[in-house]
Amino acid sequence: MEEVARLWVVTGLVDDLEAATVEATRAFLADPYVFLVGIDNGVVAATIYGSIDAGRGMLRRLAVLPDHRKRGIGAALVRALEHRLAERGADRFRLHVFEANEGGAAFWKAMGYDRIPARYMGKFGPVP
Repeated sequence: MEEVARLWVVTGLVDDLEAATVEATRAFLADPYVFLVGIDNGVVAATIYGSIDAGRGMLRRLAVLPDHRKRGIGAALVRALEHRLAERGADRFRLHVFEANEGGAAFWKAMGYDRIPARYMGKFGPVP
């Protein structure tokens, strides 16, 4: 899982290798069938994982090494994950793209995803 976590750090999804390793391990152990890794010439070049909530497939942590992009690896992982989630009852799919990630937004648009109005809120720090 450390190679997956390193990929997430290199691609800017996360900045903490240790926390990313824990997240990747938990996601894999929770459901290995929807945790996909793309290997290119022996290198962990891409990853994505997902889950289902009330019929909605959630796609998370798509990451492709910069020098492996534009080869179809990310698109292939997305399609494979969509099929796996659909097999388990997902009839719609959602994901998060940061506002500043124009390249990511363009990729998802090309994959058939449209922007939906949403408001995301977060809470950081200890729980009182």
